[in-house]
Amino acid sequence: MNSINKPLTLSLNPQTVIVASSAFICIVSIILVWAITFNIISKDRDALRQEATLEASNRARSFAEQAEKNLAYIDQISLMLKYQWENDGRAPDIAKHYKSNLYLKALAVVGIDAKGKVISAERPAALGLDMSDLSLFTIHSRFRDKELLINPISKGRGKLTGKNVIRFTRRVDKPDGSFGGILLVSADLDYLATFSEFNEMSASDFLSL
Repeated sequence: MNSINKPLTLSLNPQTVIVASSAFICIVSIILVWAITFNIISKDRDALRQEATLEASNRARSFAEQAEKNLAYIDQISLMLKYQWENDGRAPDIAKHYKSNLYLKALAVVGIDAKGKVISAERPAALGLDMSDLSLFTIHSRFRDKELLINPISKGRGKLTGKNVIRFTRRVDKPDGSFGGILLVSADLDYLATFSEFNEMSASDFLSL
């Protein structure tokens, strides 16, 4: 028996080798292109994320500054009117103030007497409106708090009827220190949209400044 194991030989056609090499190069090229593309996309995404974070931060800072200005403006209005009322012994002429453009039209400023009736306002139609059913009236009539009270979101009345508003109120005292009335500044939420904390207040929450 002359059976001798001969080594197997693989003969490749040159054309087959070229085709295989080309396919390998194509696959490698595709992988490299995808890797480069993914890297570019990742960098762009990181850059966009950083840009969005910076923009959000700047916007939040701007909103906070505007909210602070809005509150300071309302606080000054109520302080000025309180001083005038207590000094003159009668409610200030708010309608005259509006005609002199002392207040923004977005705000509804009224004076309420010790019985809860509106006695001074921008519009004559508001005079006599009963506000004694509001919790703010009970609070101010019972407690001698001189700070600005920020009331929870509620439905507006008068020229702000149908709108969600925040009411800012300050107690007015008579010369003997007894309850004399309330100065009320109502603001549409659109005006105070920058003050996000308002939206988190429940119906029983109050803030004092």
